[in-house]
Amino acid sequence: ASTSIDLLHTKWIPKSGLRFMKTPRLKKIKPNIICLNFEHEWAELQEQSAEKLQGGPLKDPDGSSEVEARSANEECLSVAEDIECGCCCMEFPFEHMVQCTDGHLFCFQCLRRQVEESTFGGLQARHSLPCMDTNGCNESIPMSEVRRALPVDVIERYEQRQAQADIERARLEGLVYCPFCNFPCEVDEGVRVLECPNSKCSKASCIQCKEPSHIPLRCEEVEKKSETALRRKIEEVMTKAVIRVCNTCKAELVKTDGCNKVTCRCGITMCYICRQTIQKDYTHFCQHAREPGKPCQRCKKCGLWEK
Repeated sequence: ASTSIDLLHTKWIPKSGLRFMKTPRLKKIKPNIICLNFEHEWAELQEQSAEKLQGGPLKDPDGSSEVEARSANEECLSVAEDIECGCCCMEFPFEHMVQCTDGHLFCFQCLRRQVEESTFGGLQARHSLPCMDTNGCNESIPMSEVRRALPVDVIERYEQRQAQADIERARLEGLVYCPFCNFPCEVDEGVRVLECPNSKCSKASCIQCKEPSHIPLRCEEVEKKSETALRRKIEEVMTKAVIRVCNTCKAELVKTDGCNKVTCRCGITMCYICRQTIQKDYTHFCQHAREPGKPCQRCKKCGLWEK
């Protein structure tokens, strides 16, 4: 059975009506011709993907591996001519050199020597590193080049030295130096304790006596380092004077009272005066009667009760 369509009442038909083509549209037909170049490249890509998944060497389209490409690149770099340093006149690769804002090139070693001289030596610290060119260049070396060439610890010390020089040039009132690292600090009036802002120090010290912070004690109530060293030295000498060391087991002995015949825990008997090992009897000591505190006129033996 056929179905008729009411063309006048169909909503999807435009008002202008339908237009019929004189000839039917051409069907899209895929070409039957195979591109050999495409097939060859597609096979190589599939092979590279399989080798990458298996952990094998990844190859370029020309058949060379990554190792071969890297070695070829290194060979090209080695063949390239080195550049002469504008300071020491030695030749270095371009990647091992820095340049000023005017384009003068210098090696890492010369730059490090200048930075260390400005940090630790007698060279006056500046806001920037001047160019080292011998022809009198007035430009400077950017900090980006310095950070690329030098280790982090050297750069940190250089920046600290620059900050210290800036503070000294400003001639600020209330400027004090940390007694432990000599870092300059600005403190307000009335402050008694200096907390060093240097991250590698961070110690607290008394501004008046330069000793470690002793709050709430006053400076005169705190023992100074020299006094402490002297006291410890005297204590060590006094300790050695009263301590005896056993000649056998090396144990330390201290006599608080009693006679000068001392017996160690190992069983050895020794004289507390001359520190010699003696017999268990008293023949080592003087047996003559004499006045207390005076030496014996008849023998040279040790006294049993002498101190």
